[in-house]
Amino acid sequence: MNQMQKVNLIIDGSNLLHRVHWISSQSTASTIHMFMNSLKKLHTEWMPSDVYIAWDSKLIRGKKSFRKTNEDYKSNRDPKHAEQVYEHEKAIRNICKTLGVCNIHPGVLEADDVMYFLTNTLTSDNVIISSDHDMLQTISTNTCVYNPMSKVTYNLENFSSLLPVTIDMFIHYKALIGDKSDNIAGIKGVGSKTAVKIINNGIKESLTTEQYDIYANNLKLVDLKTATDNHPGERKIYQYQLENYLDKNPGDYNEFKTICEEVGYPESAIDKFSIFFKNEINNALLQILK
Repeated sequence: MNQMQKVNLIIDGSNLLHRVHWISSQSTASTIHMFMNSLKKLHTEWMPSDVYIAWDSKLIRGKKSFRKTNEDYKSNRDPKHAEQVYEHEKAIRNICKTLGVCNIHPGVLEADDVMYFLTNTLTSDNVIISSDHDMLQTISTNTCVYNPMSKVTYNLENFSSLLPVTIDMFIHYKALIGDKSDNIAGIKGVGSKTAVKIINNGIKESLTTEQYDIYANNLKLVDLKTATDNHPGERKIYQYQLENYLDKNPGDYNEFKTICEEVGYPESAIDKFSIFFKNEINNALLQILK
């Protein structure tokens, strides 16, 4: 990735919201304030041309995605905790919208699928912000993944030095070992080292029929490339939101300030977000600060 080129910043909104909510619960700072501070810090660090935030909240209610046909998938999540976290989401989305940020939602799938779509649709380079290892499969010549918890940026050049497998075998590796965060059980007795051996020796040749069935089912759950194939209308939903953002959402500082005041955002911090608003003065400052 060319570090001098402007980038699209693609943020895993639900992932970030969960992290800042947990941190804010250990301090006196509000979740909204911490989320916006994190957004400002990321904006300053990457100096993106555009910011996109993908959320898990769905536009189509009452319809399960193909992943949810697996009863164990994400069944380890605490719904009461999720309610506490997401009570702040609407206010955060509204504030971000006034900044000119594109909030984008899935129809019945997840934020991961939206971000995968964006990396294959947007022009120029992309930086995904997420601590979710599922997003590592989006890495390409024009997309990297920054983990804000470990402060590590994953890209094609360093992937094999940070992970035990190559980028093209990563989803197969995950299908073998499973994913605790999504409650996807791997093959019993298969950890990281064993998974690498299985991949090197041939997956089909190394597994029993029962083990291969587990691997194949897990692969369907973790592979972002095939998710929208199970829900063909998803791409149109993402594209519609994208086109409407590009045409109609330049940002509105006065509205931003009003909403911030309504939710108790510190007045001393409000003006620090003026860099988001796209006018000639701010664009000139961005050029100087590069």
